[in-house]
Amino acid sequence: METILRSPSGLYPKLLGSSWHDLDNEMQWFHGSGRTIHAVGVFQVRRGSNTLTRTLAQLARLPAAGEAVDVQLQVTTREENEEWRRTFAGRPLVSMQSYRPDGRLDGVMVERMGIVELRFRLEVVGGAINYHTVGAAVRFGSLHVPLPHWLSPCVTAWERAVGDMNQIHVSVNVTFPLLGRLISYEGLLTRVEAQQ
Repeated sequence: METILRSPSGLYPKLLGSSWHDLDNEMQWFHGSGRTIHAVGVFQVRRGSNTLTRTLAQLARLPAAGEAVDVQLQVTTREENEEWRRTFAGRPLVSMQSYRPDGRLDGVMVERMGIVELRFRLEVVGGAINYHTVGAAVRFGSLHVPLPHWLSPCVTAWERAVGDMNQIHVSVNVTFPLLGRLISYEGLLTRVEAQQ
């Protein structure tokens, strides 16, 4: 496995601060190499069980449910952020992740998908990254409208390395208060070389 710089620059090292060094090597490479990352996998995708959450998922163009959904991921590092381009069975799901200073702690990760903006605190546990939702908003240009808790999606997510095989196990669960699950997906991503 490639050697990881002890003091890498980039979004995730900045977000994790001193706990960056507690990450497994594969996780450090994935989030701190500074290179465009390509990965493929097969995920189980679930949608909510009630009509409202299924309708919301459809309107948001979220991935369709399936037991063995082909997934491709490309993470491109930009100057101040990262573009996460996920494809579930050919359906794209693209977001931008960036750092935002926060007075209480080091800072939060902001992930924007369309007009929805989620804020996360990241925590390293046992070499893995746990994501904790700390707020949500809608953004129309420069207009930023925080959402009340009862309207905010809650994301429970984690990533952890799987052995020394260039693989990461990913789990994401998105719920709404009072409505339950909007979508969840879980599976293994295998890092691959970029195709020419």
